[in-house]
Amino acid sequence: MDQISDTSERGLLKIVELLKSAYGLKVGVKVHLSSEPFLLGKTFKDEDGYHILVSEPDPYLLLHEFYHILTEERVMKRHIGSRCGFCTKIVEEMQNALTDLAIERIISKTEPNLFPSYFPKIKNNLDQMGRCGVLSFDPTRTVAYNLYLETAIGEMYPDLREDYNFWDRITLSDSLQEGVEDALDIAGRFVREGQLSWRELVNATVDLSWSIFEADVMFIESRSEYRIMCITGHHRSEQAVSDMISCLKRLSQEWNRS
Repeated sequence: MDQISDTSERGLLKIVELLKSAYGLKVGVKVHLSSEPFLLGKTFKDEDGYHILVSEPDPYLLLHEFYHILTEERVMKRHIGSRCGFCTKIVEEMQNALTDLAIERIISKTEPNLFPSYFPKIKNNLDQMGRCGVLSFDPTRTVAYNLYLETAIGEMYPDLREDYNFWDRITLSDSLQEGVEDALDIAGRFVREGQLSWRELVNATVDLSWSIFEADVMFIESRSEYRIMCITGHHRSEQAVSDMISCLKRLSQEWNRS
């Protein structure tokens, strides 16, 4: 399939219809490409239903925003704030990656050519991120995004393997390398064996948050809301984040010279 045009919303709308069907949502959802500066994604609701604004026709941005609709419609629980911003950042990014993988699995079963059609754009975005040095500014989001891509390719789109080499390009310490391998194993099992339920998502998120950044957390839940609570201190977690930032900075420098 040809790469979907940068100016077309057709593919994004098709994804939305598939997701609405999979989750049994009856609400209206429209997707718009936005030129608003510094906006990656935004979701709001009016009398016509939900509106998702994304800066690029990249399915990752759309999936990230669709999660807001799932919380509004009580399919997923809403995060109501946690005391520790450090651990919460890690947990939320890992949770986003798993949610996106669960949604991607739905899409792959009905429209298996959709992700490959977007892939050239995804590769271009990664290259731009690397050349601008953005990779080092948000290590947890960068890791989560590439866990999503690596797992989606490995589990659902193996033909794209040769065109994706993010983890091959980055030089990690032994402990970070082991953590990435564990994370990919957790995410892969989630795609193969997990369900779309909240409980499956929480269990995998807790495991994934520990695997690379050693965020030791638990979820405190009510019927529709949750908080994240730390179980141990942050020394090892902070060191892991610092080490990942250093690795990503080196990658950005090498990427910019290539």
